[in-house]
Amino acid sequence: MLGLSGLVGVTASLLFGVNRASPRPIDQGTGPVNPSSTFETRMLAQMNQRRRELGLTALGPLPTALRPGFEGYARQLDHHMLAQNACLHGGERGGPSPFVAINLPVGWRVRGEVVACNGEDFRAETLEWFFWRSIHHRHILYERPRLTHLACLTSGPRTGDPGSQRVICLTFQGM
Repeated sequence: MLGLSGLVGVTASLLFGVNRASPRPIDQGTGPVNPSSTFETRMLAQMNQRRRELGLTALGPLPTALRPGFEGYARQLDHHMLAQNACLHGGERGGPSPFVAINLPVGWRVRGEVVACNGEDFRAETLEWFFWRSIHHRHILYERPRLTHLACLTSGPRTGDPGSQRVICLTFQGM
């Protein structure tokens, strides 16, 4: 079972902002950052089960046309985390912010970010349980009825360092 010590760097971003600039993907030295469709599908299923229990609408996967912006941002953040040797949210320590880095069409907004790092158990079921038990994560994922979409990527682990895996998820409000 995942405890607080299992996710040393888990924090929540409660920032809100305007999307302005397009990202410049950074792939050098970041290790694999994969569109984790299976993981994302499992995360959506877990989160949507709880959202239904709370009387909220289910979240959908981010539309294919919007994924390149999200994935470019996730690669930038992953590279920044590796360079800083820390688990960080967008905008921390000079890193990219999802509210600035991702160009979205009119009617779309990034609403929040949840990041998990250095955990030993990154199954969707375990992460969803941890997010539910964290007041900050709960606010981002379960206390915003107008959320419409979720996108997640996983990165790592680095060779020889199984605890170096990272998960970056963004919530969106859109059409």
